[in-house]
Amino acid sequence: MSELDEFLNYLEISYEKLNAFVILNLSEFVLGILIISIAVVIISMAYVLVLSKATSKKRSAPKRKKMKYTNEFIQGVQGIDLDLKK
Repeated sequence: MSELDEFLNYLEISYEKLNAFVILNLSEFVLGILIISIAVVIISMAYVLVLSKATSKKRSAPKRKKMKYTNEFIQGVQGIDLDLKK
């Protein structure tokens, strides 16, 4: 049990030291995170701009096929206006 107590004591002391270090240098941590996030945004914007210029192929709209209706179908939907010419 003494080894476990020593280990727990060591963890407690380490946590207190780490906590004190973070509290003392909190502004540096915040500034570092801010700089890193701004850099990521700028790099992402540059990547999107470069990628959009590299692939500027225009897609043509797919051609629609005209549907042909049978007389049987047209007679079955008499109440619906299908804009069909006979």
